[in-house]
Amino acid sequence: MSNKTFTILITIIVLIMAFVSWLSWGESTSEKNVAPTPSNEMVISPSPSLETPLPEEQQDVTRWPTYTHKNGFYKIKFPPEWFWRRSIIEETGEIVGFDDVSVPELRDNYSGKVSIKITNQSRIDFVSSQEKLLGDVVKEDIVIDGETATQIKGKWLDNAELFPGVIQEYIVVERGGRTFVIGSGFVTDENIRGIFNSMISSFDLLR
Repeated sequence: MSNKTFTILITIIVLIMAFVSWLSWGESTSEKNVAPTPSNEMVISPSPSLETPLPEEQQDVTRWPTYTHKNGFYKIKFPPEWFWRRSIIEETGEIVGFDDVSVPELRDNYSGKVSIKITNQSRIDFVSSQEKLLGDVVKEDIVIDGETATQIKGKWLDNAELFPGVIQEYIVVERGGRTFVIGSGFVTDENIRGIFNSMISSFDLLR
């Protein structure tokens, strides 16, 4: 084989190898630039923020903490972000107040956004006394834990000593010589109204 023939053969082989390499590089580049098909795409949904609580009405009341009376008279659930405090007021009896702040604004006769009072007054006498202090009274008999109760709602008269002009609502139920009064003066607030109703639904008399 002459040197000329050998040179031509080598040149052909180099050209073939270069062409094959060029084809391989082109295919690799094309594969990298292909957009993923929908079936290959992975969608990651953002996790719900733990710092954004659900509205109160969407919360599961059965998972709320339970307040049980010191002497075992009753138990009731309250929102997990709320606090409670117990007071003895000689003129009116024992009061447990529930509020969304640990130290509510101190005002005369203020016991919390929702409160439960135990009094020796009968249910009928208590309701009668409130009817004298409230205007636009709406009253209805309901059943709480198997006992006849009274739901009373009205607006404090302008000359009332407590909260003139405030809309007040009470649920009054009696058992064992004790009258339990669950009340709120914040029922015009839709959120508090929902909490109040949820707390009422969870109220149980134990004795």
